[in-house]
Amino acid sequence: MTTDSMPESTLQAQNTRLRQFLSAYMPTAFLFGVVFLVLALVFRDLATGVSGVAVVLNGAILLYALQSVRQGNIQSAVVTTSVGLLVGGLVILLVQPFFLRP
Repeated sequence: MTTDSMPESTLQAQNTRLRQFLSAYMPTAFLFGVVFLVLALVFRDLATGVSGVAVVLNGAILLYALQSVRQGNIQSAVVTTSVGLLVGGLVILLVQPFFLRP
């Protein structure tokens, strides 16, 4: 279904929900990213540090998506959020040590 065939009230409701999601998730991503980075420094663990960087970058991507929503670019915000989650998850998946054991 394209956005052209949706009623205006539905588009506004989706816009509001997306803005609420990004407004709640973005600070959470930054918070957990900082926690990961602090833990990486405390335990001197490279994998945790890379995961922390990935989560902080995901927070930055979500900030960009929130800006896109505020400017009315809903489709751009959805694509940006989706790609950010996918890439961040793949980076974290690849650097975790339990996947590197033979």
